[in-house]
Amino acid sequence: MRQPAAVGPGASHLAALSAGNPVTFLRTFEQRQMSRYMLLFRFPGVAERWLTGDGRASFRSRARHPGAGQVIADLEASGSLTPGLNWYRASVPPESRAGTPPQLPPVHAPTMGIWSPGDMALSEVQMTDSAKNVAGPWRYERPDGPGRRMQLDAPARVSQLLPDFLPAGPVS
Repeated sequence: MRQPAAVGPGASHLAALSAGNPVTFLRTFEQRQMSRYMLLFRFPGVAERWLTGDGRASFRSRARHPGAGQVIADLEASGSLTPGLNWYRASVPPESRAGTPPQLPPVHAPTMGIWSPGDMALSEVQMTDSAKNVAGPWRYERPDGPGRRMQLDAPARVSQLLPDFLPAGPVS
């Protein structure tokens, strides 16, 4: 069975889609504004009530994605809404919202950042500034067209980029 490589000395390769390095994620005012919704998502119960109750209309109007309301309804119906929100609760430490980025070592593996101008929740700067936290080779790709979930919106384009970057064969 293939074991995932660590993202440190001796790691193979890392491809980051949409979200850049956590150290640079909330560095800019633009990204903080784009990520305001994440603050609400951090509160268990509150976010669920807002997304499924009267707030759903408010969320749909702000989401800038025509299917956002249906996504929330599907998550709620399948029992996946809270686990989905838990990803936000675990991924951004509260101190980073206060302006203190997490202290992390640089990524030593060759790294490719892929960001789409159609992403309404993540700024380009949070991805391009990730290069400052990569000690290995850095490559940046900016495919035009796809939206927030580029691997779903443009799987063929993403699939073209990854094999060109990732090594062939199993990683030991």
